[in-house]
Amino acid sequence: FSILCVLTVLNVVFLFPPRTFYATSRKRKLQYSPEGVTAGKRKKLSPCSSPPQPVGSDNEPFNATSRKRKLQYSPEGVTAQKRRRLSPPSSTPHPVDTDNEDSREKEEAQDETSNPNQFEVKYEKQGLLGEGGYGSVYAGFRVADRFPVAIKYIPQSKVLRQTDNEGKQIPTEVLIMQKAADGEVGSTAAVSLLDHYDQEDDLILVMERPTPVECLFDYRVKKPMLEEDETKIILKQLVKAAKELEDREIFHQDIKMENILVETSSTVPRVRLIDFGLSSFTKRDIMHTFVWGE
Repeated sequence: FSILCVLTVLNVVFLFPPRTFYATSRKRKLQYSPEGVTAGKRKKLSPCSSPPQPVGSDNEPFNATSRKRKLQYSPEGVTAQKRRRLSPPSSTPHPVDTDNEDSREKEEAQDETSNPNQFEVKYEKQGLLGEGGYGSVYAGFRVADRFPVAIKYIPQSKVLRQTDNEGKQIPTEVLIMQKAADGEVGSTAAVSLLDHYDQEDDLILVMERPTPVECLFDYRVKKPMLEEDETKIILKQLVKAAKELEDREIFHQDIKMENILVETSSTVPRVRLIDFGLSSFTKRDIMHTFVWGE
């Protein structure tokens, strides 16, 4: 039995050296110490190895997550969250009834075009410029900026009307002038229509009045003879003006010397077309077999 005990001790000594046994037990001691358990839990909880965390002022590890949660769930943070939850969502502007606004604007525009008081407030009528079988034209000014205008009065019995896209009866001369001089005032050969007032007795057209200007008849009478170069300029501008109207599907039908104005503000004459009372809409390559007028 003694020999067996000695052999057992020797086997233990040789198989498990004291240093190795001590190191293992120390490692286990460190591993299962309270600090070691905490470190082990931290390693298990962390998804991956992270760089060393910064150290706070109290020499303790700085935990950004815990601080964030602490700030988030602090009384102030909870109050802020409650405020965010209690505050109503950002309200969108109430939908605007565009149909009512459009109809209101059209009614206001219609009232303005039929209200003689509006015309008297906006424009000042002066002397007579000319008259004919379809109306009278007076000189005038726009009160706001003293812009020179020509004011044409047409009896309702002489007014030709046409149905627009909305089914309303609009004076044909108004539609044609709006299309003929579509753009900046004075930028086309056709004079621009500024306003119109469809009253009970008369249709009033307010147009731009170029100054200084003369009709081609008076311009020709004052000169004993037109120079060839000047004649070329006038004829070229007249052809260009007719082509411009054709491109906009308008047939003037009454281009004559009295309806051709010549601006004389510069050394080169400039041609302008007026009086679209007999004009009509047309299509390209259409033959007209009749003309208006007396």
